Amino acid sequence: MNQPENFLETLRHKIFDAKDIARGMLLQDVDADIAIEYTRGILKAWDDLDKIETLSHQVETALKRIESDLSIDGYFNLSKNDEENDEIADNTSIARRPIIITITDGMLRQHLLTLTKAIKTKRMSIGQRITLLLPNEEKFSSVILAQGNRLQERSLVRKFYIENKIKSGDLLQLHDVETDTWRITIDRKNIDPNTLLNL
Repeated sequence: MNQPENFLETLRHKIFDAKDIARGMLLQDVDADIAIEYTRGILKAWDDLDKIETLSHQVETALKRIESDLSIDGYFNLSKNDEENDEIADNTSIARRPIIITITDGMLRQHLLTLTKAIKTKRMSIGQRITLLLPNEEKFSSVILAQGNRLQERSLVRKFYIENKIKSGDLLQLHDVETDTWRITIDRKNIDPNTLLNL
């Protein structure tokens, strides 16, 4: 006999074996009441197993739906501009454009430098160590954390914000200098978000 595929199949084979036993009991000199009661138990087990198999298929379908709902694919297309950026993210001309970070009050209060869209457009990645070349020619390196897609070195970010008098609404441009190295320039004017990769 072939190996049962799963536990339900194993139970199905056991019920077949029990039916053979019940048939033998009815043919032999066994108390009829005992044989009938045993047969009823087999029939109930068969019905219960049918119900369990139906539920099992329903659970499997539900789990697949949940797995699909949890898939991250497609959740980064937050706007028409994002969709356009996703479509051309691998284009070499886009790869040379600066990444634009819009400074917010929250980023200033918590000393955060978040790189969410740089990660979504695959220009940076979680766990990557990057080096930032600052306007005063200083530089610092930090790792991009999964929590908040932010740089780990908050104290250095704070120092940068203070020394350069960064305010909410200011724009930081990150220019790709070489592998893992980006030069920061500060632009306090409005930049057309449709022409650059905004963060």
